Amino acid sequence: MRIFSFILLLGGFLAPLTAAAQRTLKIGVDTGLTLKQVFENILIFMVQLIPVYAVAAFMIGALMMVISRGKDDGIDKAKKLIIGSVVGMGVVLGAYAIVRTVYWFVFTL
Repeated sequence: MRIFSFILLLGGFLAPLTAAAQRTLKIGVDTGLTLKQVFENILIFMVQLIPVYAVAAFMIGALMMVISRGKDDGIDKAKKLIIGSVVGMGVVLGAYAIVRTVYWFVFTL
Protein backbone atom coordinates (compact mmCIF):
# COMPACT_ATOMS: atom_id res chain seq x y z
CA MET A 1 0.00 0.00 0.00
CA ARG A 2 2.89 2.36 0.73
CA ILE A 3 4.34 1.89 -2.74
CA PHE A 4 1.01 2.66 -4.36
CA SER A 5 0.56 5.90 -2.39
CA PHE A 6 4.16 6.86 -3.17
CA ILE A 7 3.56 6.35 -6.90
CA LEU A 8 0.38 8.44 -6.75
CA LEU A 9 2.21 11.17 -4.84
CA LEU A 10 5.11 11.19 -7.29
CA GLY A 11 2.69 11.21 -10.23
CA GLY A 12 0.98 14.26 -8.75
CA PHE A 13 4.32 16.06 -8.54
CA LEU A 14 5.30 15.20 -12.09
CA ALA A 15 1.94 15.99 -13.71
CA PRO A 16 2.88 19.63 -14.43
CA LEU A 17 5.89 18.42 -16.40
CA THR A 18 3.67 16.59 -18.85
CA ALA A 19 1.65 19.74 -19.36
CA ALA A 20 4.84 21.70 -19.97
CA ALA A 21 5.92 19.18 -22.58
CA GLN A 22 2.81 19.98 -24.62
CA ARG A 23 3.79 23.61 -25.10
CA THR A 24 5.15 24.46 -28.51
CA LEU A 25 7.63 27.08 -29.54
CA LYS A 26 6.16 29.06 -32.42
CA ILE A 27 8.95 29.81 -34.86
CA GLY A 28 8.33 29.24 -38.51
CA VAL A 29 10.11 29.84 -41.77
CA ASP A 30 8.38 32.22 -44.18
CA THR A 31 5.47 32.80 -41.81
CA GLY A 32 5.89 36.54 -41.75
CA LEU A 33 7.18 36.61 -38.19
CA THR A 34 9.40 39.53 -37.39
CA LEU A 35 12.49 39.31 -35.22
CA LYS A 36 10.49 40.95 -32.44
CA GLN A 37 7.79 38.25 -32.59
CA VAL A 38 10.35 35.44 -32.64
CA PHE A 39 12.08 36.94 -29.61
CA GLU A 40 8.75 37.27 -27.79
CA ASN A 41 7.83 33.66 -28.56
CA ILE A 42 11.15 32.34 -27.25
CA LEU A 43 10.90 34.48 -24.12
CA ILE A 44 7.33 33.43 -23.36
CA PHE A 45 8.18 29.76 -23.93
CA MET A 46 11.10 29.90 -21.50
CA VAL A 47 9.20 31.90 -18.88
CA GLN A 48 6.41 29.33 -18.90
CA LEU A 49 8.67 26.28 -18.85
CA ILE A 50 11.36 27.09 -16.29
CA PRO A 51 9.11 27.70 -13.25
CA VAL A 52 7.52 24.29 -13.77
CA TYR A 53 10.92 22.64 -13.39
CA ALA A 54 11.80 24.81 -10.37
CA VAL A 55 8.57 23.87 -8.59
CA ALA A 56 9.11 20.20 -9.46
CA ALA A 57 12.65 20.34 -8.00
CA PHE A 58 11.30 22.01 -4.86
CA MET A 59 8.64 19.32 -4.43
CA ILE A 60 11.11 16.52 -5.03
CA GLY A 61 13.40 18.05 -2.39
CA ALA A 62 10.49 18.21 0.05
CA LEU A 63 9.63 14.60 -0.72
CA MET A 64 13.27 13.59 -0.21
CA MET A 65 13.22 15.31 3.18
CA VAL A 66 10.15 13.37 4.24
CA ILE A 67 11.53 10.08 2.94
CA SER A 68 14.91 10.55 4.65
CA ARG A 69 13.23 9.98 8.04
CA GLY A 70 15.68 12.13 9.98
CA LYS A 71 18.91 10.82 8.48
CA ASP A 72 21.42 13.64 8.17
CA ASP A 73 22.59 12.66 4.65
CA GLY A 74 19.10 12.71 3.19
CA ILE A 75 18.13 15.93 4.94
CA ASP A 76 21.28 17.68 3.70
CA LYS A 77 20.67 16.57 0.11
CA ALA A 78 17.02 17.63 0.32
CA LYS A 79 17.97 21.04 1.76
CA LYS A 80 20.47 21.59 -1.03
CA LEU A 81 17.85 20.71 -3.65
CA ILE A 82 15.22 22.98 -2.09
CA ILE A 83 17.63 25.89 -1.68
CA GLY A 84 18.94 25.35 -5.21
CA SER A 85 15.45 25.42 -6.68
CA VAL A 86 14.56 28.63 -4.80
CA VAL A 87 17.83 30.31 -5.80
CA GLY A 88 17.39 29.11 -9.38
CA MET A 89 13.89 30.55 -9.51
CA GLY A 90 15.24 33.85 -8.20
CA VAL A 91 17.93 33.87 -10.88
CA VAL A 92 15.34 33.12 -13.56
CA LEU A 93 13.04 35.91 -12.36
CA GLY A 94 15.97 38.34 -12.22
CA ALA A 95 17.11 37.34 -15.69
CA TYR A 96 13.55 37.74 -16.95
CA ALA A 97 13.42 41.26 -15.52
CA ILE A 98 16.70 42.16 -17.20
CA VAL A 99 15.68 40.67 -20.54
CA ARG A 100 12.30 42.44 -20.47
CA THR A 101 14.03 45.74 -19.69
CA VAL A 102 16.49 45.30 -22.56
CA TYR A 103 13.62 44.20 -24.80
CA TRP A 104 11.67 47.34 -23.88
CA PHE A 105 14.65 49.59 -24.68
CA VAL A 106 15.45 47.85 -27.99
CA PHE A 107 11.96 47.44 -29.43
CA THR A 108 9.99 50.37 -28.04
CA LEU A 109 12.40 53.28 -28.14
